[in-house]
Amino acid sequence: MPKRCCLLFLCALLLSLLSACCAMPPEPERGLSSRDGVVYHFVAIWLEEGADAAQRAAIVEATRGFTDIPGVLFAEAGRAIPDERPVVVSDYDVGVLIAFNNAHALRAYQTHPLHQAAVREVLGPAAAKIRVYDFGVAHAE
Repeated sequence: MPKRCCLLFLCALLLSLLSACCAMPPEPERGLSSRDGVVYHFVAIWLEEGADAAQRAAIVEATRGFTDIPGVLFAEAGRAIPDERPVVVSDYDVGVLIAFNNAHALRAYQTHPLHQAAVREVLGPAAAKIRVYDFGVAHAE
């Protein structure tokens, strides 16, 4: 349970950081490369009106299955944590956080049959809106 709480805290922190970064000027080079090291993929999902607990649970379960995809280090999903601070986005229903070995693994995941099936069969029917945030963490050699 502490691990899950830490991941949810990291999701909330990530959203706060990403919101703050929106005000920064863009960098000259925007693409991820294999030098970026670990790549994090955060997905905020707003469910359709009337979505039920079973649809939310199906998203969580499908996300856990992504660990079977090569290059995925971990994959977790959970509810947004309500927060009144103006910098925190917490009006989404489900957050998904996936870590990849590198940018190449992220790209391969996007076309992997498990991901494509989850989008088509689970996420597509339940989601009203989706926002994705990807970033790489370069480590000094």
